[in-house]
Amino acid sequence: MYMMYAPFIDDGDDRLSQLAQLQVFVTLVASLGLRTTPPDPFLSNLLNVLLVLVPLVGLLDPIYHEVKDCYAGAENLKDKMKTRKQKTVVDHATV
Repeated sequence: MYMMYAPFIDDGDDRLSQLAQLQVFVTLVASLGLRTTPPDPFLSNLLNVLLVLVPLVGLLDPIYHEVKDCYAGAENLKDKMKTRKQKTVVDHATV
């Protein structure tokens, strides 16, 4: 419920907070699954894989969004340069 209020100014911070809360929840549920007696081998292996992948998602998500933002910034810069070049050509043509 806390994550739906989006308490941070930057949306990326809200997203990271939501992801961290999801990681804590999944880890706690996985620990309950591993405490079953007797442990099921399939469930145990599945939860082990899940417990490795959950932190990786928390690491890779911010990296993905930073790369995406850099690419969008490069596209904006390319568009500005193209506009400036067209404006320069028009200015020279009117002289």
